[in-house]
Amino acid sequence: MAIPGWSKEDLIRWVEQRLVERRTKEAGKISGELDAQGIPDTTSLEVWLAKERDGLSWQQIAIKYYPQYREHSAIKTAGVSKARRAYMLVARRLEPTARQRFQYAMDRTIRDVFSCTPEDFKRYLNSIRVDKRGK
Repeated sequence: MAIPGWSKEDLIRWVEQRLVERRTKEAGKISGELDAQGIPDTTSLEVWLAKERDGLSWQQIAIKYYPQYREHSAIKTAGVSKARRAYMLVARRLEPTARQRFQYAMDRTIRDVFSCTPEDFKRYLNSIRVDKRGK
């Protein structure tokens, strides 16, 4: 499950944009803190795009992005594992946290049941709060 409401094309565009930002930062043209935002490294973003957008196999990805693992079959397996780990860094970034999934579900329920935005619902709840200390 990725970000609710996002198509595969949206996810690909998001990763492509992060890759542009990462390359721009590495070229010294911007000074943004991509690491603090949790944006994966350039190679991980490229590996994710190679798998999702370009449809390359794990072995093709390992050969392309980790040339040091080309030689023997045991070493190739290590390259494939490294490629899978890089892919998962990006996949985890796209995956909402448990808290975000709960929030998306609650927001959807509020819209469906009460026909209002979650912000309007929160304002309503704050307007009817009663002090529980009996004053």
